[in-house]
Amino acid sequence: MEEQNSDSSTFVEYMKKRNLLEEKFDSSKLHEYLKQNLVDFPTGDGELTVYKFWTGTSNPTFLLGKNGKEFVLRQKSPVEVYVGYHKVDVEYKVMSALRGTSFPVPKMYLFCEDKTIMGQEFYVMEYIKNRQFPDVNLPGVPPDQTKAIFEVAIRTLAQLHSVDTDKLHLEGIGDKENFFQQRLDMLYEGYKRTERKPIPKVNRLVEWLRDNIPKDGKAPVIHHDDFRISNMLFHPEESQILAVIDWEATSWGHPFEDLAYFCLPFHYPGECEFVPDFKLGYYSEGIPKEEALLSLYCELTGDSLPLPNWTFFMAMAFFRVVVNLQTAVGMFFKSGAESQDIPASLKNMADILEPLVEHTCNFVGIK
Repeated sequence: MEEQNSDSSTFVEYMKKRNLLEEKFDSSKLHEYLKQNLVDFPTGDGELTVYKFWTGTSNPTFLLGKNGKEFVLRQKSPVEVYVGYHKVDVEYKVMSALRGTSFPVPKMYLFCEDKTIMGQEFYVMEYIKNRQFPDVNLPGVPPDQTKAIFEVAIRTLAQLHSVDTDKLHLEGIGDKENFFQQRLDMLYEGYKRTERKPIPKVNRLVEWLRDNIPKDGKAPVIHHDDFRISNMLFHPEESQILAVIDWEATSWGHPFEDLAYFCLPFHYPGECEFVPDFKLGYYSEGIPKEEALLSLYCELTGDSLPLPNWTFFMAMAFFRVVVNLQTAVGMFFKSGAESQDIPASLKNMADILEPLVEHTCNFVGIK
């Protein structure tokens, strides 16, 4: 556990550094539920503290503390923002299953379907002391550690793709046979649901993707859907992944889908940047070249370069970003906000939508 200073102002700064804000609500029902149902939860006297992780989570996520012990509670979002996301039941099921392998995930404690406790279903998992890197460029990290972090991420992805899923009993996480079609349908639904300004080339891009679905016979794997460095918990001092988190959109998929999404920052256009988690280049010293990372992946999985259908997988990754941007902007206006009230960050997203679609179409050869 990290040392906590008793001075209140210092403690507030300490919690902010941990990306936490105190959550004010009546936690008595939750406290009683945890005492009765959570193994290892302190049952004696003592206050239950609840702090919310205030960035990086589409499902509300909280740090719970009592008598020196800490746990993480992940609650289903009360509003569906992104189509296909927010599936905390799937997230719990997948991490519980993977916990029985050597793949790094947090320990799962319980899943609660009773919405009277927190207003939505939720699960509780262990809290892991860690380092996280919200910027894929890893500013401030020495070049040798940067190289090691990228390489261990690829090794971890290859490890995920080597898991014998037949032994994990993962029924109910999606269509294992037609996952490409299911994913495209879901993404297109998410886009159309919040479309404000029609972008004709989106339809042409979707048609191209449907026409170019790979048929290479690859066995389906667990598709994380958001496999990037910011969703990995690293050892506080070493280039070691302690856990991969954020499995809310997990389903079955092709192994190259997560690989392409991880490599997206190598191809993302600088003029369409909106968060530091996508574009590489600002602090690039130590970051391996994409080909080196792909070669490492192939060395571990038995694949060979050039990877077949790589253009398709990169296009799928780009389309997913387009959909997420459109959804974020569309949900803001759906809330009744006026255009003059739109935050600068969302305005930036709205402005880059069409250029990003154009970039993706150029990438695949759509004129």
